[in-house]
Amino acid sequence: MNLDIILPAPHKAQAAFVSSKYKRNVVRAGRRGGKTVGIAILAVRAFQQGRRILYATPTQDQIERFWFEVKRALEEPIEKGLVLKNETKHTVERAGSENRIRAKTAWNA
Repeated sequence: MNLDIILPAPHKAQAAFVSSKYKRNVVRAGRRGGKTVGIAILAVRAFQQGRRILYATPTQDQIERFWFEVKRALEEPIEKGLVLKNETKHTVERAGSENRIRAKTAWNA
């Protein structure tokens, strides 16, 4: 099922890792370099392909920024009921499948 998603256009530095075909990437960037938004773009693209994504980060602030971008990108499918959203668990998933995005803190896991 194809979802109507709205993703921000990555800026030049983000495009370098967002468009990478490598399985693993190291992103070396300073604060406010767009890493979290870039990862949100990758997560939504992978979700659209039917994959399961876990985004784990040490701080709640990073989760909130990631979660904002994911919700904005999937706003239309969420409103249509094609994608279920759980604000408490920070998950979005396709109904009746294991296709989902989950964001959680990895602090003291």
